[in-house]
Amino acid sequence: MRYFLLFIMLYSIVVSAQGVNDSIKIGNLNEIKELNELIEKWPTADNFYYRGYSYFAIKDYQNALLDYNKAIAIDSTDFKYFFSRGKLKDEVKDYRGAVLDYTTCIALNKISYKAYYSRAFSKSNYVDLYGAIEDYSKCIEINPDYGPAYLNRGIVKAQKHLHEDAIKDFDKALSLNVSFIETMKNRAISKALLNRKDAIDDFNAVVQSDQKNGEGYYNRALHIINFKLKQDYCSDLKKANQLGFIPAKKLLNQYCKL
Repeated sequence: MRYFLLFIMLYSIVVSAQGVNDSIKIGNLNEIKELNELIEKWPTADNFYYRGYSYFAIKDYQNALLDYNKAIAIDSTDFKYFFSRGKLKDEVKDYRGAVLDYTTCIALNKISYKAYYSRAFSKSNYVDLYGAIEDYSKCIEINPDYGPAYLNRGIVKAQKHLHEDAIKDFDKALSLNVSFIETMKNRAISKALLNRKDAIDDFNAVVQSDQKNGEGYYNRALHIINFKLKQDYCSDLKKANQLGFIPAKKLLNQYCKL
């Protein structure tokens, strides 16, 4: 059975989960000014790095990259420099470049689970899906309680149509309290693609948890239509349309009387 138009692959959790040095409260223009003065006196790798991190925090990626490059030119042995430059490259969608930096980071710090996690994210974005699964698995091996890795590995497995394995990862992510709606949404779709009757329970849970998210109503309507369930899908499509989820309008016109 063809399960059409469902949005299976969602990476927002990946982006939000990629934090580094969260305790460093830098990023505003005053702090950049202070770092400029420090660099005039002490042009150290760390000072360039922290100014780069400040630029990154205000989304000035060009200057951030210049400073990260300077830090690495002075000291190429500090893994955090490569990690942060990799994160910047992810932001500008240079995923291959990000992989190279995370690979160097891993060579310098083989127990950095976040480096494996981030490299997996980059690999998944230029469709090295098996490589991404391997890196998420290595991240989990190092830190078995790092929930986002289970969610993202499940998403990649679903892309490879490994839905049974994907569901196991989504179950684990839920047990670790990872992004309930994103995890439940993806688990619902994998269950639906396996023709599991309990998929509707997950679609219901998504709607109940976020009643202002049009995509949840839309996906539940699609599931009801595809599996010919005796439920009111038109109400879901109308709600999705009211909430501004644009794809709902086409199905609303096709299946329901307005």
